[in-house]
Amino acid sequence: MAHEHEALAAALLQFGPLYRSWVEECAPVDCQGARVRLLTMMYHKPSMPMGFYARILGISKAHMTTLVDEFLAADMLVRRPDAHDRRAVHLCLTDKGRVHAEAVWAQWVAQSAAVFAEVSAADQAVFLAVSRTVAERILGATCPTRDKSC
Repeated sequence: MAHEHEALAAALLQFGPLYRSWVEECAPVDCQGARVRLLTMMYHKPSMPMGFYARILGISKAHMTTLVDEFLAADMLVRRPDAHDRRAVHLCLTDKGRVHAEAVWAQWVAQSAAVFAEVSAADQAVFLAVSRTVAERILGATCPTRDKSC
């Protein structure tokens, strides 16, 4: 069993950076790295607190603020106060941001379809189910900030 755990750990270690690099190569030059991940996340999970996006992206609050400032300057998103927490700010895509996110997402989907073209529908379903379960487990087990006191 220990050998299987080592093999899983090695697969995740290789797959994570490989996938991230592939996503960045597929993205438009003006929207790579955390930018493309934030844009597509906001497209699928609109109007969430900045801290939520930072946690999911695995970036610091300072890095998140830099990204938000860049998108604000490009008129791609707006900040809205949280109705329940005066300290929190929700991020929302503008029409311009939504159009850009749709284009980035369409390209990402097309590239993914090409990668999975030779993978059976049954294996795709298994990959999807396992990926969702692993993501939920990782999110449930991680500290919401990089503060080690969690």
